[in-house]
Amino acid sequence: MKRILLILVLSLNFQSSSKADQINEISIEGLSVGDSALTFFTKENIDKNTFDYYKIKTFVPVQMDKLDFFKTYDAVDFAYRKNDSKYIITSLNGILLINDPVECEKKLDQIILDISPVFNDAIEIEKAQIIHDSDPSGKSKIIEKQWVLTNGDRILVQCYNFDASFNSQNHLSVSLRTKEFHEFLRKIAYKDNA
Repeated sequence: MKRILLILVLSLNFQSSSKADQINEISIEGLSVGDSALTFFTKENIDKNTFDYYKIKTFVPVQMDKLDFFKTYDAVDFAYRKNDSKYIITSLNGILLINDPVECEKKLDQIILDISPVFNDAIEIEKAQIIHDSDPSGKSKIIEKQWVLTNGDRILVQCYNFDASFNSQNHLSVSLRTKEFHEFLRKIAYKDNA
């Protein structure tokens, strides 16, 4: 299957030679949604870099930081379904550490200009600011732009601006999510009970 390489170069331009209509046609640092993470990482490395972000444990989040084969991003995060022995990637994020919210939003706006023409069959959701679900203070914000593909999968470009009291780092994220994972993240992951 033809894969379109999602590479953000110094200016963070979206690179593509053709149109895309499914997220598994896009790669971040060589990984794609639908790939087995075991193709790229050992089980031990995956387990060592697993985090416990979600209150509901349907999916397992993994964070890989500054690996030698990363050319564009500071980190690549992914998720797979709990108890999946093949570690099939259901969500994939390229992370750039950008502490300044103004600089992050400038880069986000440039990426939006580059991505929009590639996904002309997708439904574009206007850029918006939302409150981060995992910060009970409501002070941590996300500025995001989304594209919903015809099958319900999503592409998001986001600036995470965390409140100083929240123990996390500001960053820009380019995310590829299956419909199932997106619904889990937005409706279930941070609920006290589901």
